[in-house]
Amino acid sequence: MIAQMYQLALQHHQAGRLREAEPLYRQILARQPDHADALHQLGFLSHQMGLNSAALPLLNRAIAINAQSADYQVHLAMVLSALGQSDEAIAALERAATIEPNDPEPYFHLGNGLLSRGRIDDAIGAYQHSAALGPGVVVVYNNLAAALKLAGRLEESIATYREALKIRPDFAEAHNNLGGVLQELGRFEPAMVEFKRALALRPNFPEARMSVALALLVQGDFKRGWQEYEARRELRKKPGEMRFSEPYWNGSDPAGRRILLRAEQGFGDTIQFIRYAPLIAAKGAHVIVHAPPELRRLLATVRGVSRVVCAGDAIEPVDAQCLLMSLPRILGTTLETIPASVPYVAPDPALAEHWRGRMSGRPPGLKVGLVWAGGAHNKSDRTRSLSLAALAPLTRVPGVQFYSLQKGAAARQARTPPAGFDICDWTDDLGNFADTAALAANLDLVISVDTAVAHLAGAMGLSVWLALPFVPDFRWLLNRNDSPWYPTMRLFRQARSGDWDGVIAGMAEALGEIKRKT
Repeated sequence: MIAQMYQLALQHHQAGRLREAEPLYRQILARQPDHADALHQLGFLSHQMGLNSAALPLLNRAIAINAQSADYQVHLAMVLSALGQSDEAIAALERAATIEPNDPEPYFHLGNGLLSRGRIDDAIGAYQHSAALGPGVVVVYNNLAAALKLAGRLEESIATYREALKIRPDFAEAHNNLGGVLQELGRFEPAMVEFKRALALRPNFPEARMSVALALLVQGDFKRGWQEYEARRELRKKPGEMRFSEPYWNGSDPAGRRILLRAEQGFGDTIQFIRYAPLIAAKGAHVIVHAPPELRRLLATVRGVSRVVCAGDAIEPVDAQCLLMSLPRILGTTLETIPASVPYVAPDPALAEHWRGRMSGRPPGLKVGLVWAGGAHNKSDRTRSLSLAALAPLTRVPGVQFYSLQKGAAARQARTPPAGFDICDWTDDLGNFADTAALAANLDLVISVDTAVAHLAGAMGLSVWLALPFVPDFRWLLNRNDSPWYPTMRLFRQARSGDWDGVIAGMAEALGEIKRKT
């Protein structure tokens, strides 16, 4: 009777009828509490329903009864990962691989777990082992190729994506991913071919539309690029992101209307695109901006912004809303019509004077602010961030005083700088971007990787040098050393993928030229 009930429950479960399977598993366990398979399946079912806290004890009980099931360990790992216990999940997958050393599945999941923890080389090894044990599994090759890309092994990544597509030519995700690697190497035409293949296979594929958008924008095709860039609205929303019910502004006459401009993506994106707020206000709109609290004080200095609100604030009724990064499309921005009047954000005068006083006690010299890393959460961080040590050639220029503007985990590097790298670090006193703006206002130059402080310096009209990878983010375009978005910015680009030494050497030479002229 129990065996028949279990088989029926399993049939429902495998067919996706979770509500029918669940009571049958529970009936089995009511009669036989130590039925390991029923415990395991009920635990896995609970995970599928998003009830991971309930799933964990069930799977642990199953494993206590039968510790030699690789499937039990794999599903336990899924639950642990969902609960944020990544190291424990990896340990469970390692046990599964030990139990079934010839089964490719545990190694595949182990690769996923290792990759989520940033252990890229170990993940590559696990994926390769899985592929060797079970060749022909397309998702293994796809994930291996993604890991190879993260490791900077781009040609190997391309070859592996092509292997995946030999197995499954209609794998839209692999075509899109392959295009992304080709574009990172500057191979725009073949990259676009792959993006279009992905869209031909799946017309409603927002990730591929975004790939097309970014490829168009970085090459300066704003008309088509901004239109395709709207695909980002179809991508999964961030957890906890506020929802608004007001209609989207379509560019119709805003005079006399209350328009809510919503910040999106990173801090730098918000600083860059808030330049459109004065244009809308000049048309007679009452402009309210919804943004992260770190930007509240800074954005309040933008002309035409009546109020900056953050999550948790009461927001008065508005007539329409608009995402900040949709404004270039709505207003028909081309390369020639970018609103590039700077400054459009300003430091607090009293706070700037405070920093001027603190700096007066420092040795004289050219005052240069440094930012060497962006947020590690950004998917492009591998290609944009450096270490403080990588900037050491700048210290060979005499008569320069360096100031850290670096926040986040990488800021700790300034506390123990490389030998001979004298850098003043007051960043513990920088609580938000208004504080950073006040400090930066007293500098002669800001040198930064592609992160928010570069946008801040550009928006303030400060002299700013930007270190860029071989194929940069779309806003920096290609084959130019200036930015139409920021007139006071100078771009230093990699001559080939990964060549940061050449970029920093170029900056050091330019810094030396400045000192020789002063």
